[in-house]
Amino acid sequence: MLARRACFCVRLSRQILPLQASGESLFASLATPAPQQDVAACSSDLGELKALRGSMHLNSTHLVKAQETIRLEKAAIWEADMLDPGVRQRAPLFNELLQDATLRTLLSILMPQLRLDGQVMKLQTNAGGGGCFPIHHDSDESVDARRLTAILYLNRAWQPEHGGQLRLYPALAGQAVDIPPRAGTLVLFPACRMLHRVMPSTVERHCMTIWLSQNRPGHCAPASLRRVLEPNQWHGKTEAAITDSLLQEPEARKHFGRR
Repeated sequence: MLARRACFCVRLSRQILPLQASGESLFASLATPAPQQDVAACSSDLGELKALRGSMHLNSTHLVKAQETIRLEKAAIWEADMLDPGVRQRAPLFNELLQDATLRTLLSILMPQLRLDGQVMKLQTNAGGGGCFPIHHDSDESVDARRLTAILYLNRAWQPEHGGQLRLYPALAGQAVDIPPRAGTLVLFPACRMLHRVMPSTVERHCMTIWLSQNRPGHCAPASLRRVLEPNQWHGKTEAAITDSLLQEPEARKHFGRR
């Protein structure tokens, strides 16, 4: 388990560290971070959840004006909120992922300006037929504590003609970036700073979204840990050798053992 988490940290670091200077434009897309057997298990869990009546509800936007709240439902976008005890009971694998602090712990190590201390999860099914999301930010600092969005896609048979790509609008890139929603792809971006949308999907499209929150001010990681995570230390080394180096560092090893 420790080696698996350390290996994940190495892959994540190679994506995150070169992008930190981009600020608002930071994003990372890892094409194969999740073992296919894990993706298959998640897809099965989502299918069982969708089959249970009342477990998923149409995504909706709430518009608040004066003392009136207007609810606008999105056609074809169905979601299940893991804050619901009934959903957690029906989806044990996703509940286990919700309780696992590995991702937010590793990101807090790699990005010391953040101190991620909470997370929430939603499961989503796009029924196809053109289901999509307009351009938006996921949150705002004045609204809640969500700081990073992490999306894991579960679409094993996805093809370009199916649509449903995640389109990001990085401020400094000068052009939009499309990310295919292929099974096993993990995408990370700032919840409050990254404009994005979902292109119309012609087929069913499944994903899991985790929002990582910072409820307390951030603190820098220990100097010894920052040194071992410095990409220059990894030049010419294999992934296995880098993983072994991380596991030899006490400040890193204690994080990989957390739940």
